[in-house]
Amino acid sequence: MVKMVNMNKYHKGKNVKMVYGASIWKFGASCILFIVLFTGLEASVRKSNMLLPICIPWMYDYEVLFAVSIVLALIIKYLCKSKKDFLYLWLMYFWKLAVFIVMIPAVIFLTNNFYSSEESLKHCEGLIIDIQQASVGPSKTASPLRNYVKIKVDNENTSFWYDINNEPKPVGTKCILSVQKGFFGLRFVENVDFLVE
Repeated sequence: MVKMVNMNKYHKGKNVKMVYGASIWKFGASCILFIVLFTGLEASVRKSNMLLPICIPWMYDYEVLFAVSIVLALIIKYLCKSKKDFLYLWLMYFWKLAVFIVMIPAVIFLTNNFYSSEESLKHCEGLIIDIQQASVGPSKTASPLRNYVKIKVDNENTSFWYDINNEPKPVGTKCILSVQKGFFGLRFVENVDFLVE
C-alpha cells in the first residue's frame, strides 16, 4: 500500500524554514549595519576635539563599554537572580550604553561642528601635558595602538585629548589651536599646529 504524503504539512514546514532563514538574514544585516554605524560615530566622537568642562578620554570608550556592561550583566544575572541568559544581558546593556555614551554624543557633536560659524574662529596657544596610548581595534599595522596627547588651552582650565596617530610628541610641546564655536555654542578645536622648537 502506498503511503500518502500530507502536502499541506510539507509546504507549511518549508514556509516556516524560509521565514526563519529570512529573519536570520535580516537580523544579521541589521547587526552589521548597526556595527558600521556605531564604528563611524565612535570615530567621529574621538575626532571631535570638543572643549568641555571635563576632559573626557574618549579613546577608552570601548574598554568602558565592555567593563560596565559586563558588571551590570553579572549583577542582574546573579544578584538579582535573572532567568535570562548572561550573553543576552551583556549584549543588551552593551548596546544601551553604546547609545548613551557614543551615539547620542556623536549626533550632538557632529551637528555642533558641522553648523559652526567661521566668524567665531579664534587662535590660541596650547601645551601637551600628558601622553597616552589606546587601542583602535583590528588594524593592518604592526601595532593597533595610537598615540593621544592631552592638550591644555593656554590661560584656561580646559584641556582635550588629541589623536596624533603614531607621531611622537613629547610632553611640553607647544601648539597653535584653531578654536571655533558650534551650533549649540560648544567650542571645538578645528586644527592643531605643533610648533618645532
